[in-house]
Formats: sequence, structure tokens, C-alpha cells
Amino acid sequence: MLASAVTPPPGGQLAALATVLGVFAAVVRNLPAAVLTAVVAWSFYLGFLGEEAGEPSWHGAIDLLRLGMLILAVPAGSAHWLIRNVLTRPESGLIKEIESWLTSFS
Repeated sequence: MLASAVTPPPGGQLAALATVLGVFAAVVRNLPAAVLTAVVAWSFYLGFLGEEAGEPSWHGAIDLLRLGMLILAVPAGSAHWLIRNVLTRPESGLIKEIESWLTSFS
């Protein structure tokens, strides 16, 4: 009875891991490092969270779906600083284009 109260629901561990990866990507601000961390976290999930025996095992296409979820958590967590970098980069000129577009309405 106690074990069922402590054990998270199916998929809860993967969602928690994806959330941690998203926060990590937002803090680190290094996209390649965050993606590689997601791949390492996926192997950790395969070995310890998905299989309690501690031995990674392949479950087929669902494991690729899990990897995709973890990798997509990285740009979701880092979207704020990625967009901010693109918009504030002086050589992009996007800010001036947006400002001129906004002022054309007034």
C-alpha cells in the first residue's frame, strides 16, 4: 500500500525528467550541451527509471518517442533566451523591422 503511494504514475518520471531538462536548458543557455544532457538523461531513464533493475533495455519505438520528448523539452525551456538573442542581435535588424512595422500603424 505504501509503495503505491510513493510510486509515481506511469509517465510521471519521464515528465519530471523533461521538466528538469527544460529548466536546465533555461539556466545553462547552451543548446548543444542541453541536448547532449537530454541524451544522457534518456539513457538514465532507460536504465534506472524505466527499468528498476538498473540495466538499460530497448522497448522499441516507444523509447525513441521518449527520447524525442526529452530533446523537445530543451528548446521549450530555452525558447525565451533563444528568441531574445535573435531579436537583440545587432546584425539581425529584426528589432528595427518590427519597430518600423509597428510605427506604420500610427
